[in-house]
Amino acid sequence: MFNTWFLISFAATVVSASFWPVMPHWVWASLMLLLLLASTKYSVFRSARGLATALILVICLGNVIEIQTSRLFQSGQNTTINASVVSLFSENSHGFESVIVARSIGGEKLIFPQLIKLRLFTPFKLTLGDDVNLSVYIKPVWGKLNEAGFDLEKYLFSAGVVANAIYRSDTQYRIHTNSNLRSYWFENSLERLSQLANQDLIMALSFGYRDLIHSQRWDLLKSSGLIHLMAISGLHNGIAFGIGYQVGKVFRLLSFSLLWLPTIFGVGLAYFYSWFAGFTLPTLRALVMCIIASYFLWRGQNISLFRYVALSLCVVLLIWPFSALSSSFWLSFGALGAVLYIALNSQSSDSNSTFIDRA
Repeated sequence: MFNTWFLISFAATVVSASFWPVMPHWVWASLMLLLLLASTKYSVFRSARGLATALILVICLGNVIEIQTSRLFQSGQNTTINASVVSLFSENSHGFESVIVARSIGGEKLIFPQLIKLRLFTPFKLTLGDDVNLSVYIKPVWGKLNEAGFDLEKYLFSAGVVANAIYRSDTQYRIHTNSNLRSYWFENSLERLSQLANQDLIMALSFGYRDLIHSQRWDLLKSSGLIHLMAISGLHNGIAFGIGYQVGKVFRLLSFSLLWLPTIFGVGLAYFYSWFAGFTLPTLRALVMCIIASYFLWRGQNISLFRYVALSLCVVLLIWPFSALSSSFWLSFGALGAVLYIALNSQSSDSNSTFIDRA
């Protein structure tokens, strides 16, 4: 198990990378690799393992994203892309908006397509899982210069979106529709729930699709302070884990050998709900924490609350280092830190707080 200093230094370095003015050259990753190898032989370098590991991750990932983004813009405003739709559509005043992963640009395939995403604006509707081939204008995402305003560029990059792609209306396009279970359930739910008054809330809480919420209800939710419940978060995923755990406890009554059934049901339902919501960053963070907690429960090992949070933070940053640019990242871990601080200070000073105790 990684020690506490490794977790702290790794997380701090990765978080700081989101605010570096420039991305270091590849050579620094090679030097950090040498430092990491030296730490296996010389104990004096062991305290730098977390720093070195974080720098290798960020430098390699950051340079790959920078190279592929540069290729994207160098292709010119008028280019042909082959891409896959990875989000549900969103309707706006000009048509429809989707998030896509570009497989090739101008006929040239990308090496790591999943690392950069585009917002695609089209006059026609696309569904999740579609493969598209079309001509587009590639434009950068601009954030507001006013620091008090919403920084769209930072928000989109925290989710991996690096540019806008606008369909050229004077050109032909080709769409290959693939069978996608989540897309099928979404379209089927839209049709079956169309007569319900609360269709918009059901779609928002199940798929994270909030475009159906009309302005009057949106204002009501904002004024009542309940608007955050319409964004699928770790709270919803925690509820899913709890429901699955309780269902597993019922089935566990069938046999004493099914000891881990509640945990399996809990993690399974949490994973299913995260997939249902599109593996957004908030649900992914909650899923990581559920899996880590279940792992230590399965191993019967004690882990302090602080180490549990630090380990969860590191795993989230390992999956996507630049998620630290998202305000939800700070709100979720900040809220968790506040709860942790209150819980620790409410106990006696001589107690040793652990997240999981052996039965």
